[in-house]
Amino acid sequence: MKILLVDTDKLHMKALQKRIALHMQAEVICISTYQEVLSLPKEEIISVAYIAMDISHQKAGDIIRHMYYTYPTCRIVMMLNKETQAVNQMTMKYSGIGYLYKPFSWDDFYKWIPAKGMIKEKEVTGKSLDLLDGIVQGFQQGDFEVAYDRLYQVCQYTYEHSDSQSIASELYELVDQVQHKVLDTHVLKLHTMVSKIQLEPVHTKYAEGLGIWTFKIVDFLFMKLYQGKQEILHTVLYYIHTHIQEDISLKDIVVSCNVSQGYISRIFKHKLNMTIMQYIHKKKINLAKEYILGTEKSGSYIANILGYSDVSYFCKIFKKHEHKTISQYRDQVINGLVETYETI
Repeated sequence: MKILLVDTDKLHMKALQKRIALHMQAEVICISTYQEVLSLPKEEIISVAYIAMDISHQKAGDIIRHMYYTYPTCRIVMMLNKETQAVNQMTMKYSGIGYLYKPFSWDDFYKWIPAKGMIKEKEVTGKSLDLLDGIVQGFQQGDFEVAYDRLYQVCQYTYEHSDSQSIASELYELVDQVQHKVLDTHVLKLHTMVSKIQLEPVHTKYAEGLGIWTFKIVDFLFMKLYQGKQEILHTVLYYIHTHIQEDISLKDIVVSCNVSQGYISRIFKHKLNMTIMQYIHKKKINLAKEYILGTEKSGSYIANILGYSDVSYFCKIFKKHEHKTISQYRDQVINGLVETYETI
């Protein structure tokens, strides 16, 4: 039994470690930062991870996401000081996640520890209707991140469990099924994504590349979802898409799309669960990662080609999203410090 404690409050972790030692035999791993989480061996078998949601200088959500997808048999439990919106967001985004409010009793803590031999790997399959419905639900809920996380999880599994000769066709088949369900099309156009968003070598050469491709799929489907249904939103999404390599401001969108700033800001937040500027930065960062992995272009070149007139500002935005500098990202991914896949 291995138990992971992630908290910047080292006294709290020490107290929990003593409590665990009094009641059971288990190996306890205590860490405080996101980088320490990333450095854990991917083959590590962790039974349960308790993660404090008040970790300083680091989004606990990033830690939860990494643990959820990297260690599929691990049960994840949030430790909170008070009730927050994060509980509903996390439990909706990641199935099976638990939570505790500090201070908690041993019984409350212990109930989340799986019985020995009862840990079951998450059932993940590209052909699972339940999972496809879960992805569609992310679109229906109007949450870009949820839709992305769920589709990426299935794409990862499909990639890792498919023959190298058939992986491309299986991924296209998967996104075609998702497209069919999300857009509610009566006639499924086979391999629509082949012409719209091609699976390039850079997307399969590195583990990060598949995430770049998945982002493009989700982005494409959100734009198509509102075409003919929410034309103002579709117009704004299409404008951003066609001008993404420019320095886009909210004022540019309001003027060019002839919309009210207050109205489009509210509807955008409601339909994608993020602000317009957050969405723009996410699209630009996704393109930046593709340039970083697919070319040898410098950070300043990439900043300029993506419409950032201030290179230092672009670097700041990149680090905020990826928790590392551009050079660190390139070195870790390309030099094999992050798991790599074979090229198709």
